[in-house]
Amino acid sequence: MLFALGTFADAEGEFAGLVLDEGRSVIALREERWQTTREMLGDWDAAFARLGELAADRPGTVIPVEELRVCAPLAPIQVLQSGANYRAHVIDIILAEERERGNMTDEEARVMGARIMDERARSGEPYVFLGSPTAICGPYDPVELPAAGEQHDWSSSSRR
Repeated sequence: MLFALGTFADAEGEFAGLVLDEGRSVIALREERWQTTREMLGDWDAAFARLGELAADRPGTVIPVEELRVCAPLAPIQVLQSGANYRAHVIDIILAEERERGNMTDEEARVMGARIMDERARSGEPYVFLGSPTAICGPYDPVELPAAGEQHDWSSSSRR
């Protein structure tokens, strides 16, 4: 039996759900011992067996997915981001930080950023930084930008 997991919300709040019918329907898992997808993954052997039973038997109410809000599948405890594959982006971040400090020219900041990224690439040390777990949203949720700041898009078309 083919199934997937997800997190959904209805008028009663968020819940872990067993996704069936190629993503078209969901069984709410509120009555199971795992209240979140994280809890299920933490007890995967038992959860997998029970989810297989539920997928085959379809007890309770099967809810059409369009009646639910699709949430992020898993609420992370922490978010680690790596800029190693985004050399130009990290150099732009370094440039922006140095502009705020006012201690070097844009060219000096870019040269320093390139040197840092090239050294990290040679040594195999990625540029890792923390992200906020609250920044995670569902696939159809609006992405909320912080009130502070003027430029949230670091694409090449928006560089100074």
